[in-house]
Amino acid sequence: MKAKLKCNPEALPDRGLPTKDIHVKQDLPDLPITVIPRAKPSKQKNPKKQKIFFPERKDLWTQENDKELMRRYWAGESYENIGKAIGRTARAVKIRANAIRSEQGKRPRRVGKSMFWQENEDKILIEMFEAGSSYKAIAEKLGRTYMAIATRIKVLRDMGTRIERK
Repeated sequence: MKAKLKCNPEALPDRGLPTKDIHVKQDLPDLPITVIPRAKPSKQKNPKKQKIFFPERKDLWTQENDKELMRRYWAGESYENIGKAIGRTARAVKIRANAIRSEQGKRPRRVGKSMFWQENEDKILIEMFEAGSSYKAIAEKLGRTYMAIATRIKVLRDMGTRIERK
């Protein structure tokens, strides 16, 4: 099936053989350009909604804020409660608390039954174990699990601490 041309090819201007300079304006015929407006204007993208809890707080942290933050942090309050008390977001409180702790070289607070072992806990663990207490009794005393006690005894032995039942 052959396509039918709607115009007479002889009526088209002769451009000669195609060249590499086809993009030059003089090689192209002048064609009328028609601009067709869109039926509907394009939708703008929804801007991201910003959650600004305390828009007035664009200032730096003061020493009073830091003291209050760390007092409440070490007392075990949540970041949200601390933030409400001092007029900051929970995320800002968490970031600032981590920065202060790293400056002071302190470890994070103990939350729940996990996290780090303190030296006084290790002493109690060793004393009770050497006195013949069961893992369960030691766990109840320290607020840890049975497996945490067993694992800590193994870790202390691996670190070179002599722990033996008497």
